[in-house]
Amino acid sequence: THQVVMPALTNPRNFMSFGSKAYFVAVSSDLTPALYSFTPARVAQGTASLVKAFNTSKWIDVWGLTADNGSMFFKVGEQCSGGFVNSVVRSDGTLEGTVDLRGIDRCAGFTVIDTSTTVVSKEPGIVPTGSRKPSITLWSIIFLGVLPMMLLASFILIRKKCPGMFLNNFYGFGLAVILVYIIAENEHGESIITFLKWFITIYTSLAYLTISLASLLVHPLPKLVEEMKDWIMVFAGVPFFVMMHIDLQIPVTDDAWRWILYNVVIVVQMLISIIVGRTLPMVLGAICTFVTSWKISYEIVVAIFGDNNMSSFQVLVLLGFMALQGIGIIVGAIVYASKRAKIEDVVRGSLLRCLGKQSA
Repeated sequence: THQVVMPALTNPRNFMSFGSKAYFVAVSSDLTPALYSFTPARVAQGTASLVKAFNTSKWIDVWGLTADNGSMFFKVGEQCSGGFVNSVVRSDGTLEGTVDLRGIDRCAGFTVIDTSTTVVSKEPGIVPTGSRKPSITLWSIIFLGVLPMMLLASFILIRKKCPGMFLNNFYGFGLAVILVYIIAENEHGESIITFLKWFITIYTSLAYLTISLASLLVHPLPKLVEEMKDWIMVFAGVPFFVMMHIDLQIPVTDDAWRWILYNVVIVVQMLISIIVGRTLPMVLGAICTFVTSWKISYEIVVAIFGDNNMSSFQVLVLLGFMALQGIGIIVGAIVYASKRAKIEDVVRGSLLRCLGKQSA
């Protein structure tokens, strides 16, 4: 049988029996790696107990759960300024008995001499990153690979009117920014994962915003820009769609504000579809509405039955509520399709008035 584990956990691994319980490592909904346990009774309930969470502002990973001489051991790695520190944690299965053998501050004793060339550690077990980071190679990729590619793509884009060159320039510039960050990362000590989340979200949002404003304010658009819309919608719109789910932790989160913001973004995507005159953002927005319908149905079922065990009957009820909402979504799509031109004129006119412009 299968049970939904609460709280919601991702990437469960290293399952091991120890004493009367089973232990495993997983990541919580707030992206915190931790050690969890469960008993046979907990399995029937679909719940796991938290043993030890590793909360830190730095990037951290937990792996390698094993047992020896009556104790459990697992590895912890933490990103320090200029290097990655590995440590071993011993545990007896309780919070009090879970101890980092290196100590509380895993980054203590870590000395950075020159973040661009060499990193020296006062203690064994610390993996330096500055000495093995190929900074010269990364700069070479930027100046000998990415930059020439972008210049050639720009030339073809302008002279040959080839809209597909947008892809080379858009992703080329993004790659250059990421490589520069990796080169400078030791100096800032930030997590590359966090940087990528923020950068990809902002970068794709700016692409959406730029083409939307151009479509609103410039009429008619140059033929080349009009043809580039198809490329922008795919290669900026799809990454934006993926990142909005990662950033807001949809659909695993229970935070109301994340779901509210998620639905605001759904509306924005549909508005972009109307503004630029392309279908893809509307399709992505429609997919998001079905995700929202699942959340609404799930909360209704939990409110009716008083639990989230999701028995077969509860799943059927959930699917029934989703079907009702799906009918509403389909009816809305039919109405929009039948009055598309009128709706789009009203929306564009309203947005132009908000920008202080008169509609054409």
